[in-house]
Amino acid sequence: MAGKLTARHVDTLGDGTHSDGGNLFLRVRGASRAWVFRWKRDERVRELGLGPTSARPLKEARELAAQLRLVPLDRAAANHNRLAPERGVAIGAGLLIRQIEGVQRNV
Repeated sequence: MAGKLTARHVDTLGDGTHSDGGNLFLRVRGASRAWVFRWKRDERVRELGLGPTSARPLKEARELAAQLRLVPLDRAAANHNRLAPERGVAIGAGLLIRQIEGVQRNV
């Protein structure tokens, strides 16, 4: 899916949260630029950090967002909430991203 952002936008947009489409957002705060995957569940907006733009280029962030749209994120996060309630979503997200990246590398 072709998004709204370009590589130049990623480097030059000012502070704020900028949509690329398909649940992928670029969050800019000062010198910090990071990818965020957002979705809504039970009237609540949920977010999953995908890493800084320096570590994950636009194309890779789009590919990861496409994979995440296929996964029931709340269920993965809920399973890990039982293990560490205060960090459940972060743990679930980290494992999920590593699994998706592992699949992409092995293909």
